[in-house]
Amino acid sequence: MNKKLLLITHIADEDGITPIILAKQVYENVDTMLLNPGEVDEKLMENIEKYDMIHITDLSISEHLAKKIEEKYKDKIKLFDHHATALYLNKYSFAKVVVEENGKKESATSLYYKYLKSKFKSDFLNKDSLKGLVEQVRLVDTYDFKTEKEKEAINLDYLFSILGKENYVEYFTKYIKEKNKFKYTEKEKF
Repeated sequence: MNKKLLLITHIADEDGITPIILAKQVYENVDTMLLNPGEVDEKLMENIEKYDMIHITDLSISEHLAKKIEEKYKDKIKLFDHHATALYLNKYSFAKVVVEENGKKESATSLYYKYLKSKFKSDFLNKDSLKGLVEQVRLVDTYDFKTEKEKEAINLDYLFSILGKENYVEYFTKYIKEKNKFKYTEKEKF
């Protein structure tokens, strides 16, 4: 039987939604739950026994719950976040919170992508078009496009607003599969 994964991620933007694209390409059996920050503890506890694995991206949990997970569920939970307010979670084995690494700001998407690349051999994960999408998400979410003069990254934010969450996942999953490089077409720029 295939292990069932629950991906709990932030509802608000590309950095919360792009991990859905990543997870669905390497895991066969994925459910997703889009949440706001204050909802994570309760929903995690409601679902912790229902899944073999739970990944949390772009969100954090309370210290109280982190202690409970470390004692009982650390082997089934993985948390990836880039917010400085969640750095306290790094003392727990299941959490990886990185704000900046080697002078480069991280996003939840970039952290999750690195984790999946370390665990899976996948043609999808190795595509330059996916690497480009992950980088565009990172630039937009961390506002690095202002410092790195990658103003084109803001186009991803526009596309996300136009497409909506569900269409964004479908659109960029197809995009990655069909294209070798990440480059906006004239239609996308329009």
